[in-house]
Amino acid sequence: FFQAEDGIRDIGVTGVQTCALPISSESDVLRVLWQSSGLTQTELAKAVGISQSTLSAVLSGGRELTKGHMVALAKFFNVAPAVFFES
Repeated sequence: FFQAEDGIRDIGVTGVQTCALPISSESDVLRVLWQSSGLTQTELAKAVGISQSTLSAVLSGGRELTKGHMVALAKFFNVAPAVFFES
């Protein structure tokens, strides 16, 4: 991934045009990736093996991703797990 000085991460997501990720919380990064995928929360959760309630809690900022979640999501979106780390 690319970390620019302007506070934006520019990454390529498999099947999706390159998108800019805010250097922000993991929930913000996940939200951008998820919304760019066109999947529902339920579809994404099933695809990566995370419960929909966990995914929803992460997206709302009520729960943090585990390392396992980061790896599964990164693999699914074809990005480095580091995109989920706050800068």
